[in-house]
Order: sequence, then C-alpha cells, then structure tokens
Amino acid sequence: MAQIHLVRGDADAALSSIESAESSFTETKKLYMFYHQEMMVELRDQRGKIEESIANRESVLSELKSRKGSDATEISSLESQIQQERSVLGRIDQKLRDPIPENLPIPAGYHYIHGNIMFKLKRFREAADQYLETIRLDPRHEFAYNNVAGLYFGIGRYQEALDFLLRAEANGVKVNAAFKKDLEDRLAKK
Repeated sequence: MAQIHLVRGDADAALSSIESAESSFTETKKLYMFYHQEMMVELRDQRGKIEESIANRESVLSELKSRKGSDATEISSLESQIQQERSVLGRIDQKLRDPIPENLPIPAGYHYIHGNIMFKLKRFREAADQYLETIRLDPRHEFAYNNVAGLYFGIGRYQEALDFLLRAEANGVKVNAAFKKDLEDRLAKK
C-alpha cells in the first residue's frame, strides 16, 4: 500500500502506510513464533511414534533372526525399514535442535520502500539509514546501493558514493555505469 501511495505522489500517506506495515510485521513475528512452537510439539509427537515403531520392528527382527530358516528377504526388508525410520529421526532431531527464531528481521524490501518515502519527504538521513538497512539485509539489492550512492552524490561526497557503487559491484550487483563514470570523472578532477 505504501508503494502505491508513493507512486501516486502522496508521501505522507505512504509514510503512514509503511509505519503501519512495520507494526504488522511485529504481529506476524508473534504468529510465526506460535506456529514454530506448535511445529516443535508435532515433531516431538512424530518422533515418539517413530521410536515406538523402531522398537516394534527391532523386536520382530530379533525374533525372526533367532528362528532357524527365517526368510532373508523379510529380515532385509525390516532392516531397511528400521534404517529409513532412523534417518527420519535424524532429520527430526535436527529440526528440534533449531532454536525458535527470536527476531525475524523485517524484509529488506520494507526498508527500501521506507527509504524511498523518506527521500520523497526530503528526510535524506533517514532515507540513507533505510537504504543501508536494506543493504545489510540483502547485500545484492541493486536499487538500494544506487540510491545511497545518489544521496552521497547529491551532497558532494563523491568518494563515498563511488565506494557504495564499488561495494555493490563486489557483491555482484549491477550499477548504473554512466553514474559510476560521472563519479570517477568528478573525483579525477579534484
């Protein structure tokens, strides 16, 4: 919604919408944590059932092996089933060791749009902060790099602008070649 307001030229409505979105992210985080806890309970239940199944199969396997003339195919099949269930247990155990995420970050795109709104409102320091947060969360976000470089260019800090473009390229991000050339030319004249 913030993006729509911004495109329509209503930066104040865009700001209101983006700030509202941030509080929605907080609520979404709570929902995610609840879901994660529920998933852990289900995994523990599933783990218990698989352990019980393994114990039952091992008991049957032990009995089959103790009998003379037992079917080798049936023994092999049970051993294979037990191995598969142990493999599933290993994957469950790995998931159970994963901690519940405490602080899910707000997506990079949120910060990018927020930065655009701040720029439109001529709140350049706040715009730069949002773009920098975008880059921290997504080091390959080409528009954020270009926008930060543009902000530095606008205040005559050409070396810092070029540094951001070089950092972008180091991260495999495409930069505006003409803009980069202009920065290099300006720095060469100093």
